[in-house]
Amino acid sequence: MAQPAVSFTHPPTLTHHYRKGTQMRRSFGVSWLIAAAMLTTQGNISQAQNVIWTGDTGSFVDGGNWSTGSVPDFGETALINNGGTAQFADDFVEMQLLKLGQSGSSGNFEQSSGQFNANGAIFGDGGSANGSITGGEFIIGGDSIHVGLLPGGVGVLNISGSDTVVASGDDFQLGREGTGTLNFSGGFLHAGYTVIGKFGTGVWNQTGGLFDQDFGDIEIGDGGRDDQAGTGGPRTGTMNIDGGFVQTADSIAIGNRRGDGAVSITDGILAVTGNATSSILIGRGMDTTPGAGGVNSLRIKGDAAKIVATGSLLMDPNQAVQSATLIEEITGPSQTTIYAAGGADVGNGTLKVELNGYTPKANDSWVLVQVGLDIDGMLGDIDAAVEAAGYEPMQHAFPENFGELVGPFADTDFSGASLPAGLSWEVSYTADSIILNVVGTGATGDFDGNGVLDANDINLLSAAVRAGNNPSEYDLNGDNAVNQTDRDVWVNDLKKTYMGDSNLDGQFDSSDFVFVFQAGQYEDGVAGNSNWETGDWNGDTEFDSSDFVTAFQNGGFENGPRAAVAAVPEPASITLVGMILLCWGALRRRCV
Repeated sequence: MAQPAVSFTHPPTLTHHYRKGTQMRRSFGVSWLIAAAMLTTQGNISQAQNVIWTGDTGSFVDGGNWSTGSVPDFGETALINNGGTAQFADDFVEMQLLKLGQSGSSGNFEQSSGQFNANGAIFGDGGSANGSITGGEFIIGGDSIHVGLLPGGVGVLNISGSDTVVASGDDFQLGREGTGTLNFSGGFLHAGYTVIGKFGTGVWNQTGGLFDQDFGDIEIGDGGRDDQAGTGGPRTGTMNIDGGFVQTADSIAIGNRRGDGAVSITDGILAVTGNATSSILIGRGMDTTPGAGGVNSLRIKGDAAKIVATGSLLMDPNQAVQSATLIEEITGPSQTTIYAAGGADVGNGTLKVELNGYTPKANDSWVLVQVGLDIDGMLGDIDAAVEAAGYEPMQHAFPENFGELVGPFADTDFSGASLPAGLSWEVSYTADSIILNVVGTGATGDFDGNGVLDANDINLLSAAVRAGNNPSEYDLNGDNAVNQTDRDVWVNDLKKTYMGDSNLDGQFDSSDFVFVFQAGQYEDGVAGNSNWETGDWNGDTEFDSSDFVTAFQNGGFENGPRAAVAAVPEPASITLVGMILLCWGALRRRCV
């Protein structure tokens, strides 16, 4: 489902969407909590009877596809290990455990409708497994959903469909010790503690749908405590959000303990708002010896995403990780801002800037982080977008406090963001904001900061003259006014050419007439469509006879490159221009 765009318009206060506490579950149209409670009473998983899938591709509710001749029920574990595919639709089942892909085997599960209930679900229990839920309700009770549980396990879970519901009464884990991948493009996902890469490798890819967490953190690259350092595995988690909605019940912790965590947000909404102190932590490093934590990053690409937290933005707050990096991938003149009501501390973090398809200009500016502000209006905007997408509104906590910014960054990295000559990066800090700026340090008159004096610069100067507000950066002669005199300085002294030199080759000659008349804007009757390259030499946005007056008064026609003393145009030159204009007027009349 395509998600509507959201702009933060700060509507009037909407207190109805606030809640308190971290354990509140959200209603989403089915009584899955009742089902979860019932399933929890079914007994210990290890005591469950195994019912083995013997079919190839067939119906889950066809008893002939199972080793016992009947569909798994209460107290039984459904095992799919023969490479077959169990398809579930238009039915209702309850069982102890669904397990696909034990060591050395594989299995597949597909659900398109109906309600599937179990106490736990494992995709990739040492082997390989694929789950695809495109409709209906997949309800897991008191245990968890594991994708890539044991070493060597490779699990993939795909969730799509506008009305699909997937819920775990406890954890949702990708890559506990194996490799687990979630591809989430639509529907409704509920869970408690959510771990992406415990000891193994976890990947969360989201392009749509709503994940509304019931309790706990989202932990990307957990890695375990110090006393679990001997457990093997890469300890890597990756979360890619390119659409849809994510709300945390508590915090989002990138590099929760010893693991490597990476989150990338291009589109969609990340609402870290389920608790009064829900925070964004880049390199949390909890339960970890200083320096033993991993490599952690939050990448923000472009301006399409929305990120809000009731708590704070914290980078390596325990001074425990190898690195904590905020990566700003700039794709245009605007960029997503991180809003955090509770404040921000970036003093142990690194800012890395990368450019993707955009060349910055002098005076470009991006607000990267803004803190200590009232986010109520933003939450109202988010709820409106959630409802417009067909989901029930989320419940948010009220911020516990409104903090300030603590900085600066410990380090900045601009190696992936080379600027044109004459420009440089600057990071500025206020009590509530981090702002990334592009500063011009090049030659006087290089207003766009691209390292050369070109037509765009004189066009920018002409626009500043017309605006009449005298911006100081365009005051080339230092008289506190921006007017025609500054245009003369740019043309004559800085560019060292003449009025009329439309192609800016350093000379005003017949080639400039060819250049401008090919553009076809001389007295064309279109208001305000001309610039320096198309004959507007006096800066009034029109190309007419007054521009020739300006050009010839400057005295450079056919004088070659500018000499120390400008020459007065010869009468023959003026006569030549008059002939050109007469011929051009005759040609226009003939063409009309």
